Amino acid sequence: MEAWHLYIILAAAVGAGLLGLGYVALCAFRLFKTVRRGGEHAMATAGPVVERVGAVTERVQVLQSDALQLAEHAARMQVSLKRVNILVEALREGLAPWRRLRAYVGK
Repeated sequence: MEAWHLYIILAAAVGAGLLGLGYVALCAFRLFKTVRRGGEHAMATAGPVVERVGAVTERVQVLQSDALQLAEHAARMQVSLKRVNILVEALREGLAPWRRLRAYVGK
């Protein structure tokens, strides 16, 4: 009778092991399917993404050239502003005697 108990315990352990192994295999199979679907989805979206990257690269190049042009225009504008400031100072200095004369005369 002891042998029957040993065989029953051994059969239960083997059955539990097989059930556990089956569960692990099922989880692995589901994971494989999910990864495969994810890969297919990634490959399907890769084409439009590459096209968008190309369009963005072209747009970046255009924006860089525009930025360089704006920097050049800003540099010219600074030079022009310096010239205008010099002219304004010269006009103030030139009008100073007339203002003193007008203040002296009383008007």
